[in-house]
Amino acid sequence: LAAVGKYHKPAFYFPGYTEAQFDSLKQKIIEDYTKENNWEYPPRLDNPLYQEYYLIQSRQPSATTVYGYIDTKGKQVIDFSFTDASKFKRNFAKVGIGYGSRSKAYYSYIDEELLENEDAFKEEEDWEYYDFRENLIDRKGILQFSESVNHLDLTDDQFFILNRKKWDKSSKQMKQVCQAFNKSFQKIIEVEQMVLFDLKDGVFYATDAGSRFESSKHIFFNSKGEIINQFENKMISVKRIAPNRFLLEMPYWKEKYRSPSQYGMMDESGNWVLEPVYDFISDFRPVI
Repeated sequence: LAAVGKYHKPAFYFPGYTEAQFDSLKQKIIEDYTKENNWEYPPRLDNPLYQEYYLIQSRQPSATTVYGYIDTKGKQVIDFSFTDASKFKRNFAKVGIGYGSRSKAYYSYIDEELLENEDAFKEEEDWEYYDFRENLIDRKGILQFSESVNHLDLTDDQFFILNRKKWDKSSKQMKQVCQAFNKSFQKIIEVEQMVLFDLKDGVFYATDAGSRFESSKHIFFNSKGEIINQFENKMISVKRIAPNRFLLEMPYWKEKYRSPSQYGMMDESGNWVLEPVYDFISDFRPVI
């Protein structure tokens, strides 16, 4: 199957407003401002009408391309119902749902009251309409996960990595949860406030991407979700350099200054093949 796209302009949508009401609001803002300043564009943000206008305007999804899928005969087999699409890999394809939204930072130049309104809006069910999400479909176009997520990866080893971000009302912060599923759609790993990567050969790597000096945490898992190695209070760079061989670079910090890195090599079970005492280890190359 191949993904195809076509132009689409979404209809106006905002809870409690019709498009006609929004147009009237916009016209009133222009008229009021023109009377005062003789300008056509209203840049002032201290008026509640302007704040209301910008909040609604920023939530309107712009015209975009919607995607579906066709077969080799040109027949449409999956409807144009996605805002992003990728090619099929082993009977599954990653697709986008929703039109995206502007971040909370977009409103930070207005005032705290509007930010609180924005927080309240995030608690509404209608929030999902605006937020761009990703999911997985099969060749019939059926979504494979009951909840679409912020980011999804289909790895070469046919594992699925899901990254969810949810608004936490108590801390007023985004909370991140990363999960890994096997090809039977069984969850094998779940970590909070960490980023999860598939290193191949059944090895996964999670890091909190925190402070490089004191609070960084790094965990290695096998394909069953078991921890095979972990490090804390270190900055680590990891890459696969050969089948079942992973290069770990460990810079050392002293009084917030970086000293030369030390390199080691780990296997798929989390055991050291080479202890991290070397100043350099290259990738493996075939010998001719």
